[in-house]
Amino acid sequence: MLYRLIGLIADFVTENALNSEAMAETMRKAMRQAITTIRWWAYVFKHKSPIGALRRLLART
Repeated sequence: MLYRLIGLIADFVTENALNSEAMAETMRKAMRQAITTIRWWAYVFKHKSPIGALRRLLART
């Protein structure tokens, strides 16, 4: 499912060569946000402290 979605996005980006740079930047931002969110939840589940997780994330970025 995830690979199919990535394939569809890759096809879309390659077909729209004019907008490929903007699309690539949008995808980069989305991936960065997803990784940050996953890290935050992993920290919350590990330490059971959302405030500490938020403080830790802000210190890293």
